[in-house]
Amino acid sequence: MSRVKVYGILDTTDADRELRRIGDGPDALTHLRFEAILTDQFQVTQQAVHIITGSLKASGTHEGIPGDDGAWQGRIRYGGEPPYQTAPSPGPARDAGAYAQMEQARGIAWNDYDYDTDTYGNHNWMAALNTGYGQDQYEEAILAFLRGEA
Repeated sequence: MSRVKVYGILDTTDADRELRRIGDGPDALTHLRFEAILTDQFQVTQQAVHIITGSLKASGTHEGIPGDDGAWQGRIRYGGEPPYQTAPSPGPARDAGAYAQMEQARGIAWNDYDYDTDTYGNHNWMAALNTGYGQDQYEEAILAFLRGEA
């Protein structure tokens, strides 16, 4: 009986590079995609804000915060940072922080009809986002990163 020895070399360079890329987390392009989605979400909240004086709408801000290891966090705020400052507005100034809390608490469901004012609107400007608005876009951005799409 004869014996045959087979030797081979397995080159894992490409696999190692890909695992490192994924392990490093989402790249700058993915973060830019996240920022665009967050901006879109912020615009949805701006459209939903109930406007009396403009103080609440003027107090709205959004920011993307990159973290370590590819982490990213998006934030939409109304009312400012404590201690709340009075937001600039075309009408009478209000304590935007207290007003933001009060308006959100009295919110109506997203796109519900308001019989009192005969309009559609929302005191809870975040209601649209609470239904998952934009979630599929974030998921697609993450999948594009995992697929290595530029």
